[in-house]
Amino acid sequence: MSRAMMAQKQQTLARTALDNPSYRFTNLYRLMHWRRWIEEAAHRVLARPGSSTAGIDGTTRDAFRKRFDAEITHIVQLLKTKTYQPLPVRRVFIPKRNGKTRPLGIATLRDRIIQEALRAILDPIYEADFRPHSYGFRKGRRTMDAIAILLPLFNKRAKHFYVIEGDL
Repeated sequence: MSRAMMAQKQQTLARTALDNPSYRFTNLYRLMHWRRWIEEAAHRVLARPGSSTAGIDGTTRDAFRKRFDAEITHIVQLLKTKTYQPLPVRRVFIPKRNGKTRPLGIATLRDRIIQEALRAILDPIYEADFRPHSYGFRKGRRTMDAIAILLPLFNKRAKHFYVIEGDL
């Protein structure tokens, strides 16, 4: 599957979700073991700066790249046979300025690739359910975009003086 075919499949998923909100997607799992889908997910993960950090299995980005075809074949086989099992994350503690530490879980590259492949399938479907002014954890949106919408609303004439932020 080419990158264009993958984008076309994502557009089809998005269009279906938008056109028919009550539609229930079935058998999305079959997309997970398309080799090209996994390859594209791997390229995206390996391009990120954090991919140089190994998970609990010790596999580094360079080691993964050297065995790229074998690794992708292995991932696809695990997914096709439904025998994939994620490994535990490696726990590290990041020092903070106040002297405390923040826990961070580092997944294996294989697990991150599978997560990215799943994200590429689910994003176009769930994007149809979001409201236009929903900014949290969405591709192409950031905190400053939300602030740009809110700033003009804060004035004495409109009598808007508070922002309430929360997680559900």
